[in-house]
Amino acid sequence: MARTNKIAAAAKKLSPVRYAEYKQLIADNVIYLVSSGISVAAACKEIGVERANITHWAGENKEFAQQLARAREEAAFLLAESTVEIARDKDIDPKRARNIIQAQQWLAGKYNPNMFGDKQRLEVTHKTHEEVLLQLESLDRKMIDVSPVS
Repeated sequence: MARTNKIAAAAKKLSPVRYAEYKQLIADNVIYLVSSGISVAAACKEIGVERANITHWAGENKEFAQQLARAREEAAFLLAESTVEIARDKDIDPKRARNIIQAQQWLAGKYNPNMFGDKQRLEVTHKTHEEVLLQLESLDRKMIDVSPVS
């Protein structure tokens, strides 16, 4: 119990997290780098901005969040293309190539699950007996309308 009180007291002393103000130039650079296949963390490191800021901006700015999602989808296609290049490269150790390919396939599936995800969707439509009978009657009427006159 004493330990819990010490942790709570220490937490109260901490100042709240302050996020950097949204800057369009930084956001554009992050979007560009992510769409080029670089992770958000690596893009942040290269630009010199905290990743927490990007996460915060995406939560606060719907347009930025959509751009970031689109950039990840584009990156998924780049990852998929590069897996083919890696598979064809005879200079890479086969075990290493397999590991790289599996990692890129996994990441592409996370970035663009509709295109590269493991899930398969199967849509089934079910018609009731009455709906089928109505369709058959409709077809029957159409056949009568086009039948030759004798």
